Amino acid sequence: VLGKLVYMAPEHATGLPIDARADVFSTGAVLWELLTGHQLYGGQLTPEAMNRIRVADVERPSIYAKRIGRKLDALVMKALARDAD
Repeated sequence: VLGKLVYMAPEHATGLPIDARADVFSTGAVLWELLTGHQLYGGQLTPEAMNRIRVADVERPSIYAKRIGRKLDALVMKALARDAD
């Protein structure tokens, strides 16, 4: 598996086949970080962080940045959904 784990879609991080939807997840991860000013999984690749990556355990960006509206919050969370469909 090639790539940075914190930007990988769950299916990519677990070795399952990927398609263009994995890029949507990665873009959502970058957008989440740009909006919040934080690293998506805390920056440390601990066993807990690895599990969070596999199950796409992500908090809404508005938790960290109150200025984010509901629509943008929902868009980011849809991009970071566990299920690619």
